[in-house]
Amino acid sequence: METSWSSLKKSLRRLSKDWVYSLVGDEAYGVIGWNAGKKGPFTLTGWLTKRRALRTRPTEDFAEAAEQSVATTTALKNYLSEKDGAELTIRTFGFPKLPVRLRSGQFFGKSGPPGLGVPLFTFAHPDGGRFGAVLRQNRRPDSSAVALSDDLRDAGLPGSEVAFWEALDYRFSDDEWTVSGGWWLDFAEDEDTLVERLLTGAGYLKKQSLSAFLNLDNLPEDAEEWTLARFFEANLTDTEVVTLRYFCAGESWFVHYLMGQTPSGDMLGLQTVSFTF
Repeated sequence: METSWSSLKKSLRRLSKDWVYSLVGDEAYGVIGWNAGKKGPFTLTGWLTKRRALRTRPTEDFAEAAEQSVATTTALKNYLSEKDGAELTIRTFGFPKLPVRLRSGQFFGKSGPPGLGVPLFTFAHPDGGRFGAVLRQNRRPDSSAVALSDDLRDAGLPGSEVAFWEALDYRFSDDEWTVSGGWWLDFAEDEDTLVERLLTGAGYLKKQSLSAFLNLDNLPEDAEEWTLARFFEANLTDTEVVTLRYFCAGESWFVHYLMGQTPSGDMLGLQTVSFTF
């Protein structure tokens, strides 16, 4: 008999109640879930929007709010106005909402993106599919102001588009989180895949296996990490760890989502945080 999503969630909560994730210090775990019957099929974009790491912004509101961040405000407003007919979506990326017990450290105490957030734009590609741009946080000082993914190079993009992003001087700053690394441009056939590729290419998102995240190869089989891995293996499929990455004031701050899919198509897992000094 198939175990219900709510029963699995309760079991995972009991199992992980006193567990900690140890990278630098010991950080608690919190149970997360997505009930597909109530919210529809799980997508990473939907999850990050629910957690307020991603927020959708109306074009006019964003353009006005961005005036302090971009030197070429008029050019940006004109560009976005032209793109309104190309299925334009504007999002901003920042810190997600976290339960109190996981708000460890200065930055994790915040709920949602600080200030406006890092801008992420997606549009309809002239030949089908979607392309987009996001401000990078992992640009090397000697690299180009604009980086294109291989998928976008294959799909093609007019030189005028590339030139616009090369000329757009945009700097996001709030407290000690500053991003001014130029732009990452990418392409995908659908919106959810594109958003994930943009965040990954720009250095905000990383995926890895549960085994690699828990460092199972270097732990004894009676470690609590192995107990967690066995629970995931017995009850969930398509398991992975999604990490949101923030480089602030010379330090690294991470939010980790350990996710898997139940037999009924719901998402279930754990969240935790880590940071380096």
